[in-house]
Amino acid sequence: MKILIISFILSSSIWACEFHKDYKKIYSLSGVSTQIIKELGLISSPRLQGISVFHPVNEKEFKGKFLGGGQFISFAEMDKWNSGLVLYDESRELHKILSRKKDLKALEIKTRGKTPTEVISAFIEETKHVFHQCDLEKLKTDFSKKITELKSVIPKKMKLIIYLGEITKYKYPEIIMVNDGVVRFLSHEKLIQTYPSELAYPNWSAKIMNSLDKDFIKLGIIDSGNKLTKKLEKVSEKNYNLTYPGAMIPGIGQVEALFYFFSRLDDLL
Repeated sequence: MKILIISFILSSSIWACEFHKDYKKIYSLSGVSTQIIKELGLISSPRLQGISVFHPVNEKEFKGKFLGGGQFISFAEMDKWNSGLVLYDESRELHKILSRKKDLKALEIKTRGKTPTEVISAFIEETKHVFHQCDLEKLKTDFSKKITELKSVIPKKMKLIIYLGEITKYKYPEIIMVNDGVVRFLSHEKLIQTYPSELAYPNWSAKIMNSLDKDFIKLGIIDSGNKLTKKLEKVSEKNYNLTYPGAMIPGIGQVEALFYFFSRLDDLL
Protein backbone atom coordinates (compact mmCIF):
# COMPACT_ATOMS: atom_id res chain seq x y z
CA MET A 1 0.00 0.00 0.00
CA LYS A 2 2.82 2.42 0.86
CA ILE A 3 4.42 1.74 -2.51
CA LEU A 4 1.13 2.51 -4.29
CA ILE A 5 0.73 5.79 -2.36
CA ILE A 6 4.31 6.86 -3.11
CA SER A 7 3.83 5.92 -6.78
CA PHE A 8 0.64 8.00 -6.97
CA ILE A 9 2.32 11.02 -5.37
CA LEU A 10 5.28 10.80 -7.73
CA SER A 11 3.11 10.44 -10.81
CA SER A 12 0.94 13.37 -9.71
CA SER A 13 4.06 15.48 -9.23
CA ILE A 14 5.48 14.50 -12.61
CA TRP A 15 2.29 15.39 -14.49
CA ALA A 16 1.39 18.51 -12.53
CA CYS A 17 0.77 21.69 -14.50
CA GLU A 18 3.58 24.18 -13.93
CA PHE A 19 5.57 26.94 -15.59
CA HIS A 20 8.31 25.72 -17.90
CA LYS A 21 11.68 25.34 -16.20
CA ASP A 22 13.19 27.99 -18.50
CA TYR A 23 11.11 30.68 -16.77
CA LYS A 24 12.21 31.17 -13.19
CA LYS A 25 10.54 34.56 -12.66
CA ILE A 26 7.28 35.63 -14.29
CA TYR A 27 5.49 38.97 -14.07
CA SER A 28 1.97 39.40 -15.44
CA LEU A 29 0.84 42.89 -16.37
CA SER A 30 -1.78 41.32 -18.65
CA GLY A 31 -5.26 40.70 -17.31
CA VAL A 32 -5.81 37.86 -19.79
CA SER A 33 -2.57 36.20 -18.67
CA THR A 34 -3.35 36.49 -14.97
CA GLN A 35 -6.85 35.06 -15.37
CA ILE A 36 -5.63 32.10 -17.41
CA ILE A 37 -2.75 31.47 -15.00
CA LYS A 38 -5.36 31.40 -12.26
CA GLU A 39 -7.53 28.96 -14.25
CA LEU A 40 -4.51 26.67 -14.62
CA GLY A 41 -4.01 26.63 -10.85
CA LEU A 42 -0.68 28.48 -10.99
CA ILE A 43 -1.61 31.73 -9.27
CA SER A 44 0.22 30.68 -6.11
CA SER A 45 3.32 29.39 -7.92
CA PRO A 46 6.51 30.92 -6.44
CA ARG A 47 7.68 31.56 -10.01
CA LEU A 48 4.84 34.02 -10.53
CA GLN A 49 6.43 36.90 -8.67
CA GLY A 50 4.28 39.87 -9.69
CA ILE A 51 0.86 40.72 -11.08
CA SER A 52 -0.98 43.98 -11.67
CA VAL A 53 -2.81 45.47 -8.71
CA PHE A 54 -5.85 45.82 -11.00
CA HIS A 55 -6.24 42.09 -11.68
CA PRO A 56 -9.04 40.08 -10.00
CA VAL A 57 -6.82 38.28 -7.51
CA ASN A 58 -6.58 39.03 -3.80
CA GLU A 59 -3.85 38.63 -1.21
CA LYS A 60 -5.20 35.29 0.02
CA GLU A 61 -4.69 33.76 -3.43
CA PHE A 62 -1.42 35.41 -4.44
CA LYS A 63 1.59 35.89 -2.17
CA GLY A 64 3.82 37.71 -4.64
CA LYS A 65 4.03 41.43 -5.34
CA PHE A 66 1.10 43.51 -6.57
CA LEU A 67 2.42 45.92 -9.17
CA GLY A 68 1.25 49.35 -10.25
CA GLY A 69 -0.41 49.62 -13.64
CA GLY A 70 1.31 49.37 -17.03
CA GLN A 71 3.68 52.09 -18.10
CA PHE A 72 3.56 53.66 -14.64
CA ILE A 73 5.81 50.96 -13.22
CA SER A 74 9.19 52.50 -12.51
CA PHE A 75 12.46 51.45 -14.11
CA ALA A 76 13.79 50.88 -10.60
CA GLU A 77 11.08 48.26 -10.05
CA MET A 78 11.79 46.61 -13.40
CA ASP A 79 15.49 46.45 -12.58
CA LYS A 80 14.55 43.85 -9.96
CA TRP A 81 13.06 41.61 -12.63
CA ASN A 82 16.36 40.68 -14.27
CA SER A 83 16.09 37.57 -16.46
CA GLY A 84 12.35 37.45 -15.88
CA LEU A 85 9.48 36.99 -18.32
CA VAL A 86 6.96 39.83 -18.56
CA LEU A 87 3.50 39.22 -20.01
CA TYR A 88 1.73 42.41 -21.00
CA ASP A 89 -1.34 43.57 -22.94
CA GLU A 90 -0.98 45.42 -26.23
CA SER A 91 0.50 48.82 -25.48
CA ARG A 92 2.79 51.04 -27.56
CA GLU A 93 4.12 52.70 -24.40
CA LEU A 94 4.88 49.44 -22.61
CA HIS A 95 6.47 48.00 -25.73
CA LYS A 96 8.87 50.95 -25.86
CA ILE A 97 9.71 50.65 -22.16
CA LEU A 98 10.25 46.89 -22.16
CA SER A 99 12.28 46.92 -25.38
CA ARG A 100 14.92 48.95 -23.51
CA LYS A 101 15.28 46.29 -20.84
CA LYS A 102 17.64 43.88 -22.56
CA ASP A 103 17.77 41.53 -19.58
CA LEU A 104 14.00 40.89 -19.72
CA LYS A 105 11.96 38.65 -21.96
CA ALA A 106 8.70 40.37 -22.87
CA LEU A 107 5.65 38.81 -24.49
CA GLU A 108 2.81 41.01 -25.75
CA ILE A 109 -0.66 39.46 -25.42
CA LYS A 110 -2.75 40.61 -28.36
CA THR A 111 -6.50 40.90 -27.84
CA ARG A 112 -7.69 43.84 -29.93
CA GLY A 113 -10.46 43.05 -32.38
CA LYS A 114 -10.72 39.47 -31.14
CA THR A 115 -13.77 37.60 -29.87
CA PRO A 116 -13.48 35.91 -26.45
CA THR A 117 -12.76 32.52 -28.00
CA GLU A 118 -10.11 34.04 -30.29
CA VAL A 119 -8.49 35.69 -27.25
CA ILE A 120 -8.11 32.35 -25.47
CA SER A 121 -6.88 30.53 -28.60
CA ALA A 122 -4.36 33.26 -29.41
CA PHE A 123 -3.06 33.31 -25.83
CA ILE A 124 -2.52 29.55 -25.84
CA GLU A 125 -0.72 29.69 -29.19
CA GLU A 126 1.53 32.59 -28.13
CA THR A 127 2.39 31.23 -24.68
CA LYS A 128 2.34 27.44 -24.94
CA HIS A 129 6.13 27.38 -24.45
CA VAL A 130 5.65 29.11 -21.08
CA PHE A 131 3.75 26.17 -19.55
CA HIS A 132 4.70 22.56 -18.89
CA GLN A 133 2.30 19.60 -18.60
CA CYS A 134 -0.74 21.92 -18.58
CA ASP A 135 -3.92 20.76 -20.28
CA LEU A 136 -4.46 23.77 -22.50
CA GLU A 137 -7.04 21.95 -24.61
CA LYS A 138 -9.16 21.42 -21.50
CA LEU A 139 -8.84 25.14 -20.84
CA LYS A 140 -10.35 25.81 -24.27
CA THR A 141 -13.09 23.23 -23.71
CA ASP A 142 -14.02 24.68 -20.32
CA PHE A 143 -14.14 28.16 -21.84
CA SER A 144 -16.42 26.93 -24.63
CA LYS A 145 -18.80 25.75 -21.91
CA LYS A 146 -18.77 29.24 -20.39
CA ILE A 147 -19.69 30.68 -23.81
CA THR A 148 -22.56 28.18 -24.13
CA GLU A 149 -23.80 29.09 -20.66
CA LEU A 150 -23.68 32.79 -21.50
CA LYS A 151 -25.63 32.31 -24.72
CA SER A 152 -28.26 30.31 -22.86
CA VAL A 153 -29.18 33.18 -20.48
CA ILE A 154 -29.44 35.99 -23.03
CA PRO A 155 -33.09 36.97 -23.62
CA LYS A 156 -34.33 36.88 -27.19
CA LYS A 157 -34.21 40.14 -29.15
CA MET A 158 -31.87 41.65 -26.58
CA LYS A 159 -30.89 45.26 -27.30
CA LEU A 160 -27.89 46.31 -25.26
CA ILE A 161 -25.37 49.14 -25.13
CA ILE A 162 -22.33 48.73 -22.88
CA TYR A 163 -20.60 51.81 -21.45
CA LEU A 164 -17.07 51.78 -20.04
CA GLY A 165 -17.67 53.17 -16.58
CA GLU A 166 -20.50 54.00 -14.22
CA ILE A 167 -23.87 55.34 -15.37
CA THR A 168 -25.34 57.98 -13.06
CA LYS A 169 -28.80 59.54 -13.05
CA TYR A 170 -27.37 62.57 -14.81
CA LYS A 171 -24.60 61.31 -17.07
CA TYR A 172 -23.45 58.42 -19.24
CA PRO A 173 -19.77 57.51 -19.71
CA GLU A 174 -18.37 58.86 -22.99
CA ILE A 175 -17.10 55.59 -24.46
CA ILE A 176 -19.01 52.43 -25.39
CA MET A 177 -17.86 48.96 -26.45
CA VAL A 178 -19.09 47.90 -29.89
CA ASN A 179 -16.71 46.03 -32.18
CA ASP A 180 -14.41 44.36 -29.71
CA GLY A 181 -14.45 41.53 -27.20
CA VAL A 182 -17.64 39.96 -26.01
CA VAL A 183 -19.89 42.66 -27.54
CA ARG A 184 -18.46 42.04 -31.00
CA PHE A 185 -19.01 38.30 -30.56
CA LEU A 186 -22.60 38.55 -29.32
CA SER A 187 -23.47 41.09 -32.00
CA HIS A 188 -22.02 39.00 -34.84
CA GLU A 189 -23.84 35.95 -33.49
CA LYS A 190 -27.05 38.03 -33.58
CA LEU A 191 -27.59 37.37 -29.88
CA ILE A 192 -27.78 41.08 -29.16
CA GLN A 193 -28.38 44.29 -31.08
CA THR A 194 -26.07 47.12 -30.10
CA TYR A 195 -24.99 50.64 -31.08
CA PRO A 196 -24.43 51.02 -34.85
CA SER A 197 -20.73 51.67 -35.42
CA GLU A 198 -17.76 50.08 -37.17
CA LEU A 199 -15.43 51.31 -34.42
CA ALA A 200 -14.31 49.16 -31.50
CA TYR A 201 -14.78 51.81 -28.79
CA PRO A 202 -16.59 54.87 -30.19
CA ASN A 203 -17.67 57.99 -28.39
CA TRP A 204 -21.44 57.76 -28.64
CA SER A 205 -23.51 60.32 -30.50
CA ALA A 206 -26.61 61.89 -28.92
CA LYS A 207 -28.24 62.03 -32.34
CA ILE A 208 -27.75 58.30 -32.94
CA MET A 209 -28.79 57.41 -29.39
CA ASN A 210 -32.04 59.37 -29.79
CA SER A 211 -32.78 57.50 -33.00
CA LEU A 212 -32.53 54.08 -31.39
CA ASP A 213 -35.38 51.95 -30.16
CA LYS A 214 -36.47 52.80 -26.60
CA ASP A 215 -36.15 49.09 -25.69
CA PHE A 216 -32.35 49.33 -25.51
CA ILE A 217 -30.88 48.45 -22.13
CA LYS A 218 -27.88 50.57 -21.14
CA LEU A 219 -25.24 48.95 -18.97
CA GLY A 220 -22.30 50.63 -17.27
CA ILE A 221 -19.36 48.27 -16.62
CA ILE A 222 -17.06 48.75 -13.62
CA ASP A 223 -14.12 46.39 -13.05
CA SER A 224 -13.68 45.86 -9.29
CA GLY A 225 -10.23 44.28 -9.74
CA ASN A 226 -8.71 42.73 -6.64
CA LYS A 227 -11.55 43.96 -4.44
CA LEU A 228 -13.58 41.14 -6.07
CA THR A 229 -16.87 43.03 -5.65
CA LYS A 230 -19.83 41.63 -7.59
CA LYS A 231 -23.08 43.59 -7.84
CA LEU A 232 -25.77 44.60 -10.31
CA GLU A 233 -27.65 47.81 -9.62
CA LYS A 234 -30.58 49.48 -11.32
CA VAL A 235 -29.96 53.21 -11.88
CA SER A 236 -33.25 54.03 -13.59
CA GLU A 237 -35.61 52.48 -16.13
CA LYS A 238 -33.44 50.32 -18.46
CA ASN A 239 -30.22 51.75 -17.01
CA TYR A 240 -27.95 49.47 -14.95
CA ASN A 241 -24.45 49.29 -13.51
CA LEU A 242 -22.52 46.04 -13.28
CA THR A 243 -19.54 45.83 -10.95
CA TYR A 244 -17.54 42.66 -11.47
CA PRO A 245 -13.89 41.56 -11.03
CA GLY A 246 -12.23 41.30 -14.43
CA ALA A 247 -15.21 42.80 -16.28
CA MET A 248 -12.90 44.82 -18.54
CA ILE A 249 -10.56 41.90 -19.29
CA PRO A 250 -11.05 40.27 -22.72
CA GLY A 251 -11.88 36.58 -22.73
CA ILE A 252 -12.78 34.99 -19.40
CA GLY A 253 -13.44 38.25 -17.53
CA GLN A 254 -15.93 39.75 -19.98
CA VAL A 255 -17.78 36.46 -20.50
CA GLU A 256 -18.19 35.79 -16.77
CA ALA A 257 -19.26 39.39 -16.14
CA LEU A 258 -22.02 39.30 -18.75
CA PHE A 259 -23.20 35.88 -17.58
CA TYR A 260 -23.58 37.41 -14.11
CA PHE A 261 -25.55 40.30 -15.63
CA PHE A 262 -27.94 38.32 -17.83
CA SER A 263 -28.58 35.61 -15.23
CA ARG A 264 -29.77 38.28 -12.75
CA LEU A 265 -31.45 40.75 -15.07
CA ASP A 266 -34.98 39.37 -14.61
CA ASP A 267 -34.80 40.13 -10.90
CA LEU A 268 -34.37 43.84 -11.64
CA LEU A 269 -36.76 44.30 -14.56
